[in-house]
Amino acid sequence: MAVFRINTNPSQRQLRQFGLLCVVLLPLIAWVWGASGSIIQATAMIGAGLGLLGIFAPKLLKPVFIGLVLVSFPIGLIVGELVLLMIFVGVFLPMALLFRMIGRDALKRRMSVQSETFWVPRNAPANVRRYFQQY
Repeated sequence: MAVFRINTNPSQRQLRQFGLLCVVLLPLIAWVWGASGSIIQATAMIGAGLGLLGIFAPKLLKPVFIGLVLVSFPIGLIVGELVLLMIFVGVFLPMALLFRMIGRDALKRRMSVQSETFWVPRNAPANVRRYFQQY
């Protein structure tokens, strides 16, 4: 069983959606990147052509779809790992360092040399039905 599966056999519905998304996204990407007006118009024409193919002959979009999936797959893997790294370094590491500095030990893992035993006294529940209440 593969960890990652690349969709090399998209359905007609997916290909239609891909074609219609190209109508909007291609000129939008060109505009965001600051392309000139003629390039934005060219990408709009390409997007319109892909959109028409998506509506009338979605099977012709299959090579374009698979090509873009294969190009974007490694980029997605790398960006996903970088985002996880940024969350870890930006959120969890500072929290852990802060908790270590203030001496927080929520799990009571620190062993006390003065204690005779490490058992923690607990009160018995008043009713057996309380076992099923998870709070």
